[in-house]
This record gives sequence, C-alpha cells and structure tokens, in this order.
Amino acid sequence: MDIVLGIFTKLGVDSSFIYQCIIVVIMVFACKYLVFGHMQKIIEGREEKTTGLSGAADKKLDEVAKIQEAYKEKIHAANKSAKKKVDEHKTEIAKNIEAKYREKESEVNAFIEVSKKEIEKDIQSKKESILSEVEKLSNSLVEKITKG
Repeated sequence: MDIVLGIFTKLGVDSSFIYQCIIVVIMVFACKYLVFGHMQKIIEGREEKTTGLSGAADKKLDEVAKIQEAYKEKIHAANKSAKKKVDEHKTEIAKNIEAKYREKESEVNAFIEVSKKEIEKDIQSKKESILSEVEKLSNSLVEKITKG
C-alpha cells in the first residue's frame, strides 16, 4: 500500500483526488440516467424502425418478384400467341403460293403440250414434203448414174 501511495505522491496526487473520483462516479451515474438511457432508447427505436422497414422491404421485394413473374408469363403467352398467328399466316401464304404455282405449272404444261403438237405437225408436214421430193431426187439420181 505504501508503494501505491508513493506512486500517487510522485504523480502529484493530493487530497483532492478522492473528491475528483467521487465527482466522476456521480457524473457517470447522472449521465447514465439522463443521457445514455435516452440515447439507448433512441438507438433501439431507430434499429427497430430500420429492421421493420427491412422486413417491409422484403415483403415489397416478394410482391415485385410475383408481379415480375406474372409479367413474364403474360409476355411469354403473348409471344407464343403472336408466333402461332405468324405461323398460321405463313402457312396460309405458303398454301396460296403453292396453289398459284400449281395453276401456273398446269398452264405451262398445257402450253408445252399444245406447242409440242404444233411442232410435231409442222415436222410431219415437212417430213412428208421432203419424202415426196425424195422420189424425184432418187429418180434424178438414178438418171444421172445411168447416164453417167
């Protein structure tokens, strides 16, 4: 104990040290009840409000996720419906074009058949005219060979 008193004496502590300690202890208790207690309530209230808001925010995020999912489903359904309509329209156009193609093809085939018959008639008439001249030419050739 003498050592502790010696250290206090060297530090320049006098009899006012006890009063200072008492004042510090009184101030700590006074601050605890007057300031720190109210500050603690304010901090806890603020934490409760922010945590409560966090819970509300989580609920809102869940609502947003549900709405977003419903939106995605509606968009998917709309895209599917649009694709179906486009495919039906595309199929209808393809059928119309195919029908027009078949019609034109039959017209072209008919034209080809008519042209073919006309050409065959023309060839036949020319063949007959040539064959009729063959007899004259063969007689002429025979005459030239015999006279020859």
